[in-house]
Amino acid sequence: MTKSRRHAVPRPLASRSSALPATDPGRRRRRRRLAWFLAIVFVGAGVGLALYPYPPVPTVEVEAARQALQAARGDAGPLAPDPLRKAETAAVVMERLYAYDRSRWVRFTRLEGLDQAILEVRSHAAEAVVEAQGVRASRRQAGGEEYRRLTAELSGLQPQVKFLPPKERGARSAFARAELALAQAGNALRQGDLDLLEQSLADAEAHVTRTRDTLDTRYQRFNDPQWRRKWQSWADATVAASRGGKVSIVVHKLDRRVYLFRNGALAAKFDADLGRNALAHKVAAGDGATPEGRYHVTEKRANGSTQWYKALLLNYPNAEDLKNFQAMRKRGEVPRNRGPGGLIEIHGHGGKDSNWTDGCVAVHNAAMDRLFASVPVGTPVTIVGTARLAGGDA
Repeated sequence: MTKSRRHAVPRPLASRSSALPATDPGRRRRRRRLAWFLAIVFVGAGVGLALYPYPPVPTVEVEAARQALQAARGDAGPLAPDPLRKAETAAVVMERLYAYDRSRWVRFTRLEGLDQAILEVRSHAAEAVVEAQGVRASRRQAGGEEYRRLTAELSGLQPQVKFLPPKERGARSAFARAELALAQAGNALRQGDLDLLEQSLADAEAHVTRTRDTLDTRYQRFNDPQWRRKWQSWADATVAASRGGKVSIVVHKLDRRVYLFRNGALAAKFDADLGRNALAHKVAAGDGATPEGRYHVTEKRANGSTQWYKALLLNYPNAEDLKNFQAMRKRGEVPRNRGPGGLIEIHGHGGKDSNWTDGCVAVHNAAMDRLFASVPVGTPVTIVGTARLAGGDA
């Protein structure tokens, strides 16, 4: 016998309307208020953010700092390395901070580090420019002083170089090169080209030194105390010989002048041309040197008896000249086929402002007229290398 199944009594389904929560007007009002509040907040925040005075990226300031640094690089260069290096270091920091500042989405404040870096770049760049200007001014002043010193020294050497014998090419070449270097230095000084100025001055210094050394070697006798004492004693004795209403002549080789003394005082002085190798110590005939010694006038020549307008013949070689010549020949300082020379005169046709004679002393014809009229035969004539003369320039 099967058991009958109990049929379950179906439960009544709840209606859909009964599952919805009951409407709460108060909650709905609260939600609307919250929505309005949030909307107001977001809108206000948006407006506030839009109207907020954000500090701008200092692009203009950075560009000005860059330009200042670039100008310092060009103007200062190696003249102001320390401030320029500081400006370069500050520029690295500035560029890094500037890149970061540009990448920020929101910036409420300026980057103080960036402002400081900009300030340091401009400050150190300006310092570099000022320091470079000071260095340039100092170099320009020093260069100007050196230029004037070398110019004055070269000018002082010019008379000695001018009257060197033609064969003395070394000193002449060095002198010409020194002149060229100083001309270049003068142009560089006026144009402010300091590098060229200093290089030109260095070249000029080398050439002036070479010129001076060559001249010192050639004119060594003129600085020799023994020679100077001898020449001075000759000159003093010759001036003294003019006392008592007499006249005497001193020929000064170094300053190329003839001095006429009367009664112990200077009566006149005349420019003179000398031998082509004037300042050398006369050794033998044909060497072009004007002799040094104490002589006297042996003959007065005029009216066609001389090719040199008028002339005063001297007693060269005298006894001392012959003695010295023989001693030099024994020492092998004089060629066997050469004699001591002669026919040394004070004559006219001078005034050429050069040393061109074979050893004589040439003066302008007007000067020769005065000497010829003032000087009798027997007048003492002394030729010295250099000496201090009353009324003279030496």
